[in-house]
Amino acid sequence: MILGVIPGLGGITILALLLPLTYTIDFQYSIVLMTAILAVTITSDTIPTILIGVPPTAGASATLLDGHAMALNGEAARALGASYTSSIIGGVLGAICLWLSIPILRPFVLAFGPPEIFVVALWGLSMLGALSSGNMLKGLAVGFFGILLGTIGRSPNSGIYRYSFDIPYLIDGLKIVTVSLGLFAIPEVIKMATAKGSIPGGKIRGNLLRGQLQGMADVFRHWALLIRGSLIGVWIGVVPGVGAVTADWFAYAHAVQSAKDKSRFGKGDVRGVIAPEASNNSCKGGDFIPTLAFGVPGSASMSLVLGAFLIAGIHPGPNMLTTDIGITYTIIWALALANIVGGGICLLATSQIAKLLYLPQHYLIAVITTFLILAVYIGAKDIGDILVMIIFGVLGFAMKQYGWARPPLIVGFVLSNIAEWNFVISITLMGISWIWRPMVLGMIAIFVLNQIWTFLKERQIARDEAVKRLAPSPMKEDNDED
Repeated sequence: MILGVIPGLGGITILALLLPLTYTIDFQYSIVLMTAILAVTITSDTIPTILIGVPPTAGASATLLDGHAMALNGEAARALGASYTSSIIGGVLGAICLWLSIPILRPFVLAFGPPEIFVVALWGLSMLGALSSGNMLKGLAVGFFGILLGTIGRSPNSGIYRYSFDIPYLIDGLKIVTVSLGLFAIPEVIKMATAKGSIPGGKIRGNLLRGQLQGMADVFRHWALLIRGSLIGVWIGVVPGVGAVTADWFAYAHAVQSAKDKSRFGKGDVRGVIAPEASNNSCKGGDFIPTLAFGVPGSASMSLVLGAFLIAGIHPGPNMLTTDIGITYTIIWALALANIVGGGICLLATSQIAKLLYLPQHYLIAVITTFLILAVYIGAKDIGDILVMIIFGVLGFAMKQYGWARPPLIVGFVLSNIAEWNFVISITLMGISWIWRPMVLGMIAIFVLNQIWTFLKERQIARDEAVKRLAPSPMKEDNDED
């Protein structure tokens, strides 16, 4: 939890550091340790995201939009209470789905190939308009720019380098961590640097306990959104290679799409905290499903977990439902209990964590900037990563100042590569016949129905607003009667 607060570390880095322990301690202990790390780092990373506006990982960027806005509105305690509660319940629901679904989803996951992943990516790209902060054209323009950024590097079809301009750094494309931290973290550092005193507007106002209880009540008031966000996380987690970042933005976009009143999103709507936080915790339960049942890592962090299994001489697959069923239940219990304990500790420690808000800003700026630079440099040890982060930081600051939504850019960037690679593989292996696969047809049908439902709902909301504007006021009616 402590390391999860530090920008750039995250669960996968901590797992990589602790993987050698698998050689020296009992496997049951090591798998519980790794599962607990995966569960709590995505809970504690909301602390700097909400209080300071600096997401430690790319997966926390969706929570930043409304979580930090709530902190600036003096509702930091409420945002944290909603975040922790959503994380606890989402994590437990993810563990329950893991428990229920391994034998049920086996044929489903085995049938999930490149065509199905391509349709999932298209579904995500269709949500760009919902992330546009009320201006769909701007959102689509930013989203398509993000898609273009995702095409930098080697073409999966021809192998030709695109948009690299003979710059060696661009040959492998841009990195998601570099782009997301630049786009969302650097603008907040710039904002802090240009303000005086402590963190502007981010102090917890009023009674801390009352604020947290209000946030917890918000979660139960929006229980349907909580469950839907959790199921989105599990669903995305089951699909190998898509990732938690996609799950968070899917859940956030769904919260915006399904809301009757969208005016508060991006300005401090608690629903914008509940949906992504439930999704990113439940996603871990989904990640474990293909990892345990088929030996296919559901995400980058799961590849390290799979490595731990292989080091111990255990091969995930059908044995996890028979002879090694004890290990499966150990993981399920560890995942559920770690979410409960981690979220509980965060709730109890909020009063101490909140003291960060009263530190002089120049101390925080120095520490945060140092960690951001280390976060992007430590992976490839390339100075280009730092320069790219600064460039996207300036771009993100300009977009924030002039009212251009940043989420569509990161969603387009993340899904661009996934969509292109899986489309090329589908065409190469199956030609055009992949369109007639049963799961593809089913997912397209659900996608079309969802778009029709969203359109009809938007139309009904617009009609109701028009009726309200045209309706005579009570005062006027009284005067007419007189």
